[in-house]
Amino acid sequence: MSTVSPARGTRPRNRRALILAASADLFYERGYSQVGMADIAEAVAIRPSALYRHFAGKQQLLGEVVLGTLTDIRDLVVSLDGADRSVWLPALAGMALDNRRIGVLWRRESRHLEAADRLRMRDELDGIRDRLAALALTARPGTDVDTAALRSWFLPAVLLNVSFHRLRLPRAEFQPLLAELAGMVLDVDLPSAAGRRLPVVTELHTRQDFRADHNPHVQLGNPRQGATAGAPPGGLAPKSRREALLLEATRMFADRGYAEVGIDDVGASLGMTGAAVYHHFSTKLAMLQSAFRRGDEWLWADLTRTLGLATDPTDGLRRLVRSYGSFAVHSADLVNLLITETNQLPDAGRRRAHLSQRAYLDEWVHLALAVHPGLDPTVARVRVHAVLTAANQVARNRPLRQHPAALSSLYLIGDALLGLPPETRGLQDP
Repeated sequence: MSTVSPARGTRPRNRRALILAASADLFYERGYSQVGMADIAEAVAIRPSALYRHFAGKQQLLGEVVLGTLTDIRDLVVSLDGADRSVWLPALAGMALDNRRIGVLWRRESRHLEAADRLRMRDELDGIRDRLAALALTARPGTDVDTAALRSWFLPAVLLNVSFHRLRLPRAEFQPLLAELAGMVLDVDLPSAAGRRLPVVTELHTRQDFRADHNPHVQLGNPRQGATAGAPPGGLAPKSRREALLLEATRMFADRGYAEVGIDDVGASLGMTGAAVYHHFSTKLAMLQSAFRRGDEWLWADLTRTLGLATDPTDGLRRLVRSYGSFAVHSADLVNLLITETNQLPDAGRRRAHLSQRAYLDEWVHLALAVHPGLDPTVARVRVHAVLTAANQVARNRPLRQHPAALSSLYLIGDALLGLPPETRGLQDP
């Protein structure tokens, strides 16, 4: 959605709403760290000094944009209490189309919120998921409560896949398609999650992050306090100092944002001096570019390996679901970096990243069309995006990623979204 800038020198009565809409557009298109108050002022044809009469700063704008939309979504979900799926699935699909930016702003930019707003966001999201779990339980009355709660994580991911692409379909086609995809999350038989509940603190930005804002000795967003820096969770750190630096930079950039991390911060987290860091990486950008190359090359290498094992397009597509799902769970920091930090690359690098990501997705779409020859290519692409967004949701959230049924559930949901027949050889990593 694009805002229309008012004529300079006019005083429209809805100026505050225009500022919020322009901010949302800019944060969505460029990323929070790439937008200044002067950019927002220019978008609504006012001076920056006039902008500050409405909002104290950029963080407040981001908070109002994200929290305002989430509150509206929560109100809608609450209003659906008692409705059957033929009512609430289309309503949620319409909500997703009406708020196409919120998935990106919530997933990519919420780490820039003030600590109090992060906690409010978590409460809003918990409320939304609680209601979705109740609706899922009503739609599948024989399901245990914990499995319904697990579905409530995948439902918004599948619906909000529209935030992460610019595909267009007529509303009369798009809304039923999204409702159908969300319905598949309800209909697929998931492994029982009874007794395997998600932790109470459910968001990437947790109370630990809130404490970090008030305690300089707690590192913001560090999921492994007390673990060996540069090591995978529960694993060993590599002997190579360069590799350890790259792992730590990837984690810190993904958690806190590239713009918020200095090259000395990365070195300090490993007990290295600045001079030692520069022996391996000349700049912070070199670290980011190395991480992007690592992720891009891994995806393509594993896609080639996966397709080489496939017996037909159906088997190939199923193997890709497991390949990317496993990557999302076991290399979550790298996946999150690829999702959130593309805008930090120089223009040429950003174009290369976008082209490579599109070509990777094209491979999935090619197989989907081979499996379903009559499928509209745009619909096929939306279905593939829904699978990848569901996987990225698992990568983005630690408690969900650690849930013992999350990966197998992701495989089953991915197969259903792509219209693949039931797995006959059991759920396996590729």
